[in-house]
Amino acid sequence: AMTLTRGPQSPDPEVTLRTIARVTRLIYEPCADLVRFTRESGDASLVKRYRENEELRYANERDGLGAWLRSSDRLLEGISPSEALAIIWAMTGSEHYTQLVFERGWTPSRYEEWLGDALINMLLKPRSHRSR
Repeated sequence: AMTLTRGPQSPDPEVTLRTIARVTRLIYEPCADLVRFTRESGDASLVKRYRENEELRYANERDGLGAWLRSSDRLLEGISPSEALAIIWAMTGSEHYTQLVFERGWTPSRYEEWLGDALINMLLKPRSHRSR
């Protein structure tokens, strides 16, 4: 099973989200085509295995990110830690990689940059600038 969240997260939530984007890219770069085949094959056992892997991916991210999300003071107002986790899980699925890299011709590095930016913009309040 693919997991994005082993080890301690950075105290800077932007670094953590960019790291998630980087690991996501590194996971899909060599195998997104196989994940896509599994998902779209129509073979019941392959589709079942894909769904089971997605549930395992969610559980791994919950275990790895749950405490970090609960303790973060940077989540946007109105986004609970469980919603943030669901957003991260959805955004780091193989579909976006497949659509942007295979179907739109993006480079893997452009995908990684976009994913990091998207996660930060969707989940985090802007940094407070205490410059007085």
